[in-house]
Amino acid sequence: MLKPYRPNKIVVSLVAVFTFVPALLMAAGPASPGEAAKVFDISKLALMPEHEKPNQQRVAGLSYVAKGSVKAAAEFHKKQIVGAKFKELPGGYSSDQSVSAMYGRDGYTLSLVVSEGGEPGKVFVNIVNHGNVELGKLPLPKGAKSIYVGPTAAIYTAADSVEKTRATVKEMLTKAGWVPYGGGESARMYRNRGVLLTAMIDASPAQMGKTSISYNTTLVSVEIPAPPESENIQYSDNLTQLYLETALSEEEVVKFYREKLGENG
Repeated sequence: MLKPYRPNKIVVSLVAVFTFVPALLMAAGPASPGEAAKVFDISKLALMPEHEKPNQQRVAGLSYVAKGSVKAAAEFHKKQIVGAKFKELPGGYSSDQSVSAMYGRDGYTLSLVVSEGGEPGKVFVNIVNHGNVELGKLPLPKGAKSIYVGPTAAIYTAADSVEKTRATVKEMLTKAGWVPYGGGESARMYRNRGVLLTAMIDASPAQMGKTSISYNTTLVSVEIPAPPESENIQYSDNLTQLYLETALSEEEVVKFYREKLGENG
Protein backbone atom coordinates (compact mmCIF):
# COMPACT_ATOMS: atom_id res chain seq x y z
CA MET A 1 0.00 0.00 0.00
CA LEU A 2 1.34 3.42 -0.98
CA LYS A 3 0.04 6.76 0.27
CA PRO A 4 1.24 10.38 0.34
CA TYR A 5 3.02 11.35 3.52
CA ARG A 6 4.66 14.75 3.02
CA PRO A 7 6.32 16.52 0.08
CA ASN A 8 8.75 14.15 -1.63
CA LYS A 9 7.86 11.35 0.78
CA ILE A 10 5.53 8.39 0.50
CA VAL A 11 4.77 5.69 3.03
CA VAL A 12 5.04 2.05 2.03
CA SER A 13 3.29 -0.65 4.05
CA LEU A 14 3.94 -4.03 2.50
CA VAL A 15 2.54 -7.32 3.78
CA ALA A 16 4.18 -10.45 2.46
CA VAL A 17 1.70 -12.97 1.16
CA PHE A 18 4.15 -15.08 -0.81
CA THR A 19 5.86 -18.23 0.45
CA PHE A 20 9.37 -19.55 0.09
CA VAL A 21 10.59 -22.86 -1.23
CA PRO A 22 13.09 -24.50 1.12
CA ALA A 23 16.54 -24.63 -0.44
CA LEU A 24 18.20 -27.95 -1.14
CA LEU A 25 21.64 -26.67 -0.21
CA MET A 26 22.75 -24.53 2.72
CA ALA A 27 24.21 -21.12 2.03
CA ALA A 28 27.81 -20.33 2.87
CA GLY A 29 26.80 -16.98 4.40
CA PRO A 30 23.68 -15.80 6.24
CA ALA A 31 20.82 -18.18 5.52
CA SER A 32 17.54 -17.46 3.79
CA PRO A 33 14.34 -18.35 5.68
CA GLY A 34 13.96 -21.36 3.39
CA GLU A 35 17.45 -22.62 4.12
CA ALA A 36 16.90 -22.18 7.85
CA ALA A 37 13.58 -24.04 7.66
CA LYS A 38 15.37 -26.93 6.00
CA VAL A 39 17.42 -27.31 9.18
CA PHE A 40 14.66 -26.58 11.72
CA ASP A 41 11.19 -25.28 10.93
CA ILE A 42 9.66 -23.76 14.06
CA SER A 43 6.41 -23.06 12.18
CA LYS A 44 5.72 -26.81 12.08
CA LEU A 45 6.55 -27.68 15.69
CA ALA A 46 3.96 -29.55 17.72
CA LEU A 47 2.85 -27.63 20.82
CA MET A 48 2.11 -28.77 24.36
CA PRO A 49 -1.18 -30.73 24.46
CA GLU A 50 -3.18 -28.11 26.38
CA HIS A 51 -2.11 -24.85 24.79
CA GLU A 52 -3.62 -21.49 23.95
CA LYS A 53 -3.49 -19.96 20.49
CA PRO A 54 0.17 -19.03 19.83
CA ASN A 55 1.10 -15.37 19.87
CA GLN A 56 3.51 -16.28 17.11
CA GLN A 57 4.51 -19.46 15.29
CA ARG A 58 6.67 -18.84 12.26
CA VAL A 59 9.96 -20.07 10.86
CA ALA A 60 11.83 -17.51 12.98
CA GLY A 61 10.15 -18.07 16.32
CA LEU A 62 7.39 -19.38 18.55
CA SER A 63 5.69 -17.94 21.63
CA TYR A 64 2.64 -19.35 23.38
CA VAL A 65 1.03 -20.22 26.73
CA ALA A 66 0.19 -23.77 27.79
CA LYS A 67 -0.95 -25.73 30.80
CA GLY A 68 1.79 -27.67 32.55
CA SER A 69 4.96 -27.24 34.56
CA VAL A 70 8.05 -25.34 33.48
CA LYS A 71 10.18 -28.47 33.45
CA ALA A 72 7.61 -30.52 31.52
CA ALA A 73 7.34 -27.88 28.79
CA ALA A 74 11.12 -27.48 28.61
CA GLU A 75 11.61 -31.24 28.23
CA PHE A 76 8.82 -31.42 25.63
CA HIS A 77 10.53 -28.93 23.34
CA LYS A 78 14.07 -30.05 24.17
CA LYS A 79 13.15 -33.48 22.83
CA GLN A 80 12.03 -31.92 19.54
CA ILE A 81 15.17 -29.81 19.21
CA VAL A 82 17.63 -32.56 20.15
CA GLY A 83 15.70 -34.90 17.86
CA ALA A 84 16.60 -32.55 15.00
CA LYS A 85 20.32 -33.13 15.77
CA PHE A 86 20.87 -29.93 17.74
CA LYS A 87 23.21 -30.10 20.73
CA GLU A 88 22.66 -28.20 23.95
CA LEU A 89 25.23 -25.45 24.46
CA PRO A 90 26.85 -24.38 27.77
CA GLY A 91 25.39 -21.54 29.78
CA GLY A 92 21.84 -22.76 30.34
CA TYR A 93 19.77 -22.23 33.48
CA SER A 94 17.08 -24.37 35.10
CA SER A 95 14.79 -23.95 38.11
CA ASP A 96 11.18 -24.69 39.00
CA GLN A 97 10.26 -21.16 37.90
CA SER A 98 12.17 -20.88 34.61
CA VAL A 99 14.39 -22.72 32.13
CA SER A 100 16.73 -21.10 29.64
CA ALA A 101 18.79 -23.08 27.12
CA MET A 102 20.59 -22.69 23.81
CA TYR A 103 21.12 -25.31 21.13
CA GLY A 104 23.44 -25.38 18.13
CA ARG A 105 23.75 -27.23 14.83
CA ASP A 106 25.59 -26.45 11.58
CA GLY A 107 26.17 -22.84 12.66
CA TYR A 108 22.54 -22.24 13.66
CA THR A 109 21.58 -21.30 17.22
CA LEU A 110 18.17 -21.80 18.83
CA SER A 111 17.18 -20.39 22.22
CA LEU A 112 14.47 -21.91 24.39
CA VAL A 113 12.98 -20.07 27.37
CA VAL A 114 10.16 -21.45 29.49
CA SER A 115 8.80 -19.54 32.49
CA GLU A 116 5.76 -19.46 34.73
CA GLY A 117 2.85 -18.04 32.75
CA GLY A 118 1.32 -15.68 35.30
CA GLU A 119 -1.58 -18.00 36.13
CA PRO A 120 -1.21 -21.10 38.33
CA GLY A 121 -0.49 -24.19 36.27
CA LYS A 122 0.38 -22.28 33.10
CA VAL A 123 3.73 -21.63 31.42
CA PHE A 124 5.03 -19.29 28.75
CA VAL A 125 7.17 -20.84 26.00
CA ASN A 126 9.47 -18.88 23.71
CA ILE A 127 11.70 -20.40 21.00
CA VAL A 128 13.85 -18.21 18.74
CA ASN A 129 16.01 -19.11 15.74
CA HIS A 130 19.00 -16.76 15.84
CA GLY A 131 20.21 -17.72 12.38
CA ASN A 132 23.62 -18.98 11.32
CA VAL A 133 25.89 -15.93 11.64
CA GLU A 134 29.00 -16.27 13.82
CA LEU A 135 28.89 -13.06 15.83
CA GLY A 136 32.60 -13.08 16.59
CA LYS A 137 33.40 -12.73 12.89
CA LEU A 138 31.29 -9.65 12.19
CA PRO A 139 33.16 -6.45 11.20
CA LEU A 140 34.53 -4.28 14.00
CA PRO A 141 36.32 -0.92 14.14
CA LYS A 142 40.08 -0.96 14.59
CA GLY A 143 41.01 -1.19 18.25
CA ALA A 144 37.75 -2.80 19.42
CA LYS A 145 38.24 -5.11 22.41
CA SER A 146 36.15 -8.16 23.22
CA ILE A 147 34.18 -8.25 26.48
CA TYR A 148 31.98 -11.26 25.73
CA VAL A 149 31.33 -13.33 22.61
CA GLY A 150 28.67 -16.03 22.71
CA PRO A 151 26.28 -17.77 20.31
CA THR A 152 23.50 -15.17 20.66
CA ALA A 153 25.33 -12.00 21.76
CA ALA A 154 28.71 -10.33 21.38
CA ILE A 155 29.90 -7.28 23.35
CA TYR A 156 32.94 -5.09 22.69
CA THR A 157 34.40 -1.74 23.67
CA ALA A 158 35.60 0.71 21.02
CA ALA A 159 38.35 3.31 21.14
CA ASP A 160 36.44 6.06 19.31
CA SER A 161 33.45 8.19 20.31
CA VAL A 162 29.92 6.83 20.13
CA GLU A 163 29.08 8.92 17.05
CA LYS A 164 32.23 7.93 15.15
CA THR A 165 31.82 4.27 16.08
CA ARG A 166 28.22 4.24 14.86
CA ALA A 167 29.29 5.69 11.52
CA THR A 168 32.22 3.26 11.20
CA VAL A 169 30.15 0.21 12.07
CA LYS A 170 27.43 1.21 9.60
CA GLU A 171 30.00 1.63 6.84
CA MET A 172 31.72 -1.68 7.62
CA LEU A 173 28.51 -3.70 7.90
CA THR A 174 27.13 -2.20 4.69
CA LYS A 175 30.31 -3.11 2.82
CA ALA A 176 29.99 -6.65 4.19
CA GLY A 177 26.51 -7.03 2.69
CA TRP A 178 24.33 -5.96 5.61
CA VAL A 179 21.52 -3.64 4.50
CA PRO A 180 20.19 -0.98 6.95
CA TYR A 181 16.78 -2.18 8.14
CA GLY A 182 15.46 0.25 10.72
CA GLY A 183 16.04 0.73 14.42
CA GLY A 184 16.84 3.82 16.45
CA GLU A 185 19.90 5.95 17.02
CA SER A 186 21.64 3.62 19.46
CA ALA A 187 20.24 0.28 18.23
CA ARG A 188 20.36 -0.01 14.46
CA MET A 189 19.20 -3.02 12.50
CA TYR A 190 20.71 -4.57 9.39
CA ARG A 191 19.49 -7.47 7.26
CA ASN A 192 21.52 -9.93 5.21
CA ARG A 193 19.23 -12.41 3.46
CA GLY A 194 17.20 -14.04 6.24
CA VAL A 195 19.22 -12.84 9.23
CA LEU A 196 18.43 -9.63 11.10
CA LEU A 197 21.35 -8.09 13.00
CA THR A 198 20.92 -5.55 15.79
CA ALA A 199 23.98 -3.40 16.43
CA MET A 200 23.67 -1.43 19.66
CA ILE A 201 26.31 1.27 20.13
CA ASP A 202 26.28 3.58 23.13
CA ALA A 203 28.29 4.73 26.14
CA SER A 204 28.40 1.92 28.70
CA PRO A 205 28.28 2.74 32.45
CA ALA A 206 29.51 -0.81 33.11
CA GLN A 207 32.65 -0.01 31.10
CA MET A 208 33.27 3.38 32.75
CA GLY A 209 31.59 5.30 29.96
CA LYS A 210 33.55 3.68 27.15
CA THR A 211 31.84 3.20 23.80
CA SER A 212 30.16 -0.20 23.79
CA ILE A 213 29.24 -2.29 20.75
CA SER A 214 26.84 -5.21 21.08
CA TYR A 215 25.68 -7.51 18.30
CA ASN A 216 22.80 -9.98 18.33
CA THR A 217 20.86 -11.71 15.59
CA THR A 218 17.51 -13.31 14.88
CA LEU A 219 16.08 -14.99 11.82
CA VAL A 220 13.31 -13.35 9.79
CA SER A 221 10.50 -15.55 8.51
CA VAL A 222 10.24 -13.71 5.18
CA GLU A 223 12.75 -11.59 3.27
CA ILE A 224 11.11 -8.25 2.42
CA PRO A 225 13.58 -5.83 0.81
CA ALA A 226 13.56 -2.08 1.43
CA PRO A 227 14.40 0.49 -1.28
CA PRO A 228 17.79 2.21 -0.85
CA GLU A 229 17.81 5.26 1.45
CA SER A 230 14.47 4.31 3.04
CA GLU A 231 13.67 5.93 6.39
CA ASN A 232 11.78 4.87 9.52
CA ILE A 233 11.86 1.20 8.54
CA GLN A 234 9.77 -1.03 10.81
CA TYR A 235 9.61 -4.79 10.24
CA SER A 236 7.14 -7.09 12.02
CA ASP A 237 7.96 -10.77 11.73
CA ASN A 238 4.69 -11.79 13.35
CA LEU A 239 2.71 -9.87 10.71
CA THR A 240 5.33 -10.35 7.95
CA GLN A 241 4.90 -6.63 7.35
CA LEU A 242 7.36 -3.89 6.41
CA TYR A 243 6.63 -0.19 6.93
CA LEU A 244 8.92 2.50 5.57
CA GLU A 245 9.14 6.03 4.20
CA THR A 246 10.92 6.78 0.93
CA ALA A 247 11.63 9.72 -1.35
CA LEU A 248 11.09 7.49 -4.39
CA SER A 249 8.02 8.04 -6.55
CA GLU A 250 5.16 5.57 -6.46
CA GLU A 251 6.20 4.28 -9.89
CA GLU A 252 9.78 3.75 -8.70
CA VAL A 253 8.62 1.87 -5.61
CA VAL A 254 6.37 -0.42 -7.66
CA LYS A 255 9.23 -1.09 -10.09
CA PHE A 256 11.62 -1.84 -7.21
CA TYR A 257 9.32 -4.44 -5.67
CA ARG A 258 8.42 -6.03 -8.98
CA GLU A 259 12.11 -6.59 -9.64
CA LYS A 260 13.12 -7.65 -6.12
CA LEU A 261 10.17 -9.90 -5.38
CA GLY A 262 10.54 -11.41 -8.82
CA GLU A 263 14.14 -12.31 -7.95
CA ASN A 264 12.91 -14.08 -4.81
CA GLY A 265 10.28 -16.02 -6.75
